[in-house]
Amino acid sequence: MDRRDIGVGGRAGAPPPFVAAAHLYFNAATDFLQGTGAHGSELRGDIPNYTDISPQVQISENVAG
Repeated sequence: MDRRDIGVGGRAGAPPPFVAAAHLYFNAATDFLQGTGAHGSELRGDIPNYTDISPQVQISENVAG
């Protein structure tokens, strides 16, 4: 099944705070830090090829529910 996030709004009826989201899954936050430490500058360097919006990072825990 093809699934995607579509922002529908922010606080008090404001427009969505994001125009795009990427979900990267790691076994642990330390794995994320290791990966971005090794390849973060390359990934950040590619962002201006697509947008002039500053990226934001959110680290979440994926839990069964």
